[in-house]
Amino acid sequence: MMNFDAIHLIALCFLLSVCISWLTLLTQQYHGDFTADQLQGPQKIHQGQVPRIGGVAILISLSVISLIASPDVAHLLRLMLISILPVFLSGIFEDISGKISPLIRLLASYATGLIFVLLTTVMLTRTGFGFADQMLSLAFISIFLTALAIASLSNAINVIDGLNGLSIGSSAFMALGIAVLGYIYGDYDIVKMALFFLAAIIGVGVFNFPFGHIFVGDGGAYLMGGFLAMLSILLPERNIEISPFASLLIIAYPFYELLRSMARRLLIGRGAMHPDNKHLHSVVFHHNHQHLQFEKRKANIHASMRMLLLPVLCVTWAVIFAESTWLLLVGGAAMVFYYETQFRIFTSQDK
Repeated sequence: MMNFDAIHLIALCFLLSVCISWLTLLTQQYHGDFTADQLQGPQKIHQGQVPRIGGVAILISLSVISLIASPDVAHLLRLMLISILPVFLSGIFEDISGKISPLIRLLASYATGLIFVLLTTVMLTRTGFGFADQMLSLAFISIFLTALAIASLSNAINVIDGLNGLSIGSSAFMALGIAVLGYIYGDYDIVKMALFFLAAIIGVGVFNFPFGHIFVGDGGAYLMGGFLAMLSILLPERNIEISPFASLLIIAYPFYELLRSMARRLLIGRGAMHPDNKHLHSVVFHHNHQHLQFEKRKANIHASMRMLLLPVLCVTWAVIFAESTWLLLVGGAAMVFYYETQFRIFTSQDK
């Protein structure tokens, strides 16, 4: 069960993240030329130069905890952090240099997934549907899909990282959902890792929302997505009562945004990884700013809070119906319907 030592470690993780983020801001004059966000790009909606290396605070905080936590948790946490390094480093180098191609970062995210499988021997083994489960019984298919799932969510969190608090807030709700399910089913190691992760990202979130003093950057977004994907895979694999679709619904919002964005870009003849400003959060922001005449900061905050309703609803449904595959599928369909309805409402109002 959760004990006072675990609670102390969660608090320590939060404080470490806050202190490192604060130190990053205090020293911005020395590293800002390399770490400040670039304002170019259709997806950019913020103002001013902002450090985009908040992911460093998350990684360092979790790394410290992995050295002092109880042995079982510490061992698995270290393996997860080692696995996350390829995609995190590719993102950090992109944050600093702006010269790491999308293909290299995609390959790094897939490498992260493969390393996770290699180090932990954990992979996707079941869906609850006979034919799919037979396919997953083939090791090479299971390994391929596990690595693909981790790579996909790593990139999905990066896709929704466009408003103050959106990627951090979404990741926080998803981590909380995993922690709640871990607690309900007695998997306290999962609870601790999810809460360590939650503490680390909220420590950066203190400076990110609502005023956007620091960003997690590509490195931080990839780290959050990869870590959440690993937790989402571990949860049903370690707890047979939980449907794998509970994990899928928990991460459904960013995952659907990624799939929809790739499809949209391919349909108009652009690269699947080419950035644009046609995500739902971008549409809501521009509606607030241009149609409702909100100034940019207010439009940003309002849009982020509205978008956070999606992960909240998905997580709540997943926790309530964690054992019912069909009800979880209904929840996923409802999420897609809500997303598409909102997208059409906001785009039609701005015509």
